[in-house]
Amino acid sequence: NPGNDPVTDNKGAVTFLLNKAQKQPVSLLPIGTLTRKSEGKDMAELYDMQQAGAIAFGDYKRSVSNPNMLKLALQYAQNFDGLVMSFPQENKIAGNGQVN
Repeated sequence: NPGNDPVTDNKGAVTFLLNKAQKQPVSLLPIGTLTRKSEGKDMAELYDMQQAGAIAFGDYKRSVSNPNMLKLALQYAQNFDGLVMSFPQENKIAGNGQVN
């Protein structure tokens, strides 16, 4: 899960999690971060993480503040049928809005 500390942002971290889960009575389905260190700046190793066993990518409860980064990640993940999960919040336009 990208909410781990340290975050799962590379294939080594995915492999580590899967190795720790071996011989356990559960199936682990790792989710890697969409961006390195879940900071929203540089794209993480999406393809490598998928090859290692990650089933999806997202920055947990953080939105990607750069819309171009999200677009590039979506286009890149499309090449290998990667699943991108994006937290839907844009702080620049959210203000003090409320929904009733």
